[in-house]
Amino acid sequence: MAGDSQRRSDDRYRGRQTAGTSYMSFVRSQSGSFKILATVGMVLFMAFFSACEVLATEGAQSAISGGREIRALEDEHLAPLEQEMNDLYANEIEPRESQLEDLRYELRTLE
Repeated sequence: MAGDSQRRSDDRYRGRQTAGTSYMSFVRSQSGSFKILATVGMVLFMAFFSACEVLATEGAQSAISGGREIRALEDEHLAPLEQEMNDLYANEIEPRESQLEDLRYELRTLE
């Protein structure tokens, strides 16, 4: 029996395929291809997220620039209207409110 186990180890050493060695070489080659596949997958995964980050950054920059354009249009078109409303309040509405208060006071004193 000792000679039999010695012969099996010699066969594996010389490259002869026995049941044990063909399985081991299959596991090694499958493991090596899995490592390569996993590495390629991780590289693609990182490249995908890098591309997403670049796109997100570009999207954020375009949103900010769009917001600036809107703010510029608001300042250009709404600022004169706001000034006109303030002028109307100060020149027309406030004096008439004062007149109404005065008239209410006079009405109370007459009653």
